[in-house]
Amino acid sequence: SDDVIRVSFKDNTDLGYAYAFLNTEIGLLILQSNNYGAVIDHIEPEHLANVPIPNAPKELKEAIHNLIVESYDLRDKSNDLIDEAQKLLYEELQLPDISTIKGMNYAENKGFQNYVVKASQLNGRLDGSYHIPEVKEIIRLIHNGADSVVPLNDGRLTKLITVGNRFKRIYVDKENGVPYLNGKSICQLDPNGCQKKYLSLALHEDRILEQLTIRKNSILITCSGTLGKVVLVPAHWDGWAGTHDLIRVYPLSDDIVGYIYCYLQSDIGKLLINRMAYGSVVDHIEPCHISQLPIPILRNVEVQCKINDLVIEANELRYQAYLKEQEAINKMNEIIND
Repeated sequence: SDDVIRVSFKDNTDLGYAYAFLNTEIGLLILQSNNYGAVIDHIEPEHLANVPIPNAPKELKEAIHNLIVESYDLRDKSNDLIDEAQKLLYEELQLPDISTIKGMNYAENKGFQNYVVKASQLNGRLDGSYHIPEVKEIIRLIHNGADSVVPLNDGRLTKLITVGNRFKRIYVDKENGVPYLNGKSICQLDPNGCQKKYLSLALHEDRILEQLTIRKNSILITCSGTLGKVVLVPAHWDGWAGTHDLIRVYPLSDDIVGYIYCYLQSDIGKLLINRMAYGSVVDHIEPCHISQLPIPILRNVEVQCKINDLVIEANELRYQAYLKEQEAINKMNEIIND
């Protein structure tokens, strides 16, 4: 994108060191002090070039740089494990690439998509996007490749699928609140970093406890605006509060959560989630829609367990990556505060 500034360094050790500095509260404040724009904020390369950075001893720079590199290596390994799990899932279900799946048109060679839906198959939905033939073909392939197909709210898979109610949010300082996770930053390792918002415990404690608290190894799905982002909650988010725009899926146990996540996060899972969208201006999905998503149970139990274990291991690696990055940022803060 032309909205991304690229920075190259003469010494590789300065890369992780500068990254850690810009992720501290002071570093980010200095960087943002140069922004301009009445509607959309901007910064230019010359602004970034003039940001002052403390010059620590080389040994300390190397230590901080190495921690950042280790953090990103762990993220890469985590992504590789997810890719391996997805490959196993597709192979076991004998699914082709989603781009090759085509539905049948009512009248071929017309130059546009067309299809017929029986009244008995409407399922209460009159929007055409819900009934596209590709989805029907995908569901057919899933049924052919699986031992059985059950809805996500089946008791063998999940305990609860829920979402918080809308409310007026009151933010406070770090000491008097809990980190608040929104849908926009859900895919970040450390959402919003040092710019986290904290939801007031004094004013929202009951709501946080009853509706909003996020738990490790639950699954979050964005359900308003940008739909279908799927995240498996890592250990460092446990106890945070989440926006009402996140559907919470609580699996029956850790023995199935990784498999469910792998399926929902796949291209086919995302298509089936987004198929449920409704709304004329802002798209929405509800827990009742997610509850009815068709989930395949694999014929080979060992492969299903392998997929689950790969995802759980990947999630643990993301947590270790977070710890490495935080260690580097803490070292940077010590330099700044000395």
